Amino acid sequence: MQRPFFIILIALLPLYAFAQKDTTVIKNAMLRLDQALLNRDSVALAQLLHPQLTYGHSNGWVQSREEVWTDGVTGKLRYKTIRPEAAATFAATETTIITRQLIYVEGMVSDKQFAMQLQVLQTWIKTKNGWQLLARQSVKTANNEPIK
Repeated sequence: MQRPFFIILIALLPLYAFAQKDTTVIKNAMLRLDQALLNRDSVALAQLLHPQLTYGHSNGWVQSREEVWTDGVTGKLRYKTIRPEAAATFAATETTIITRQLIYVEGMVSDKQFAMQLQVLQTWIKTKNGWQLLARQSVKTANNEPIK
């Protein structure tokens, strides 16, 4: 009875190793994206954002790749802080990784300040250009600070 268990375990180890390696890559991509948004880094944003991106904010605003890039670079949307509040969780296949993470953000949009805690869902896909963000949606949590 124990032999089939070990055969299954050995068969699944490569999948576990694959998932571990790619979640490390995605953690790095998530960090690079946060830094690119904070620093208004047009080159990094161009690399990380998929051409068909849909970027959903907690207030219902949905941006395309071009809008995220333009608003980030021009300063229409300026992030002051993007801080993880909890470790991200991952669901992975060979070409898609879905992440969930609790974060705290502060910044300004059209000269109006915001500060809030968000639950963020991201979908990353593997492309010829590496892992790129295809979709993002956030929702406010109960622990939000009032808008300043």
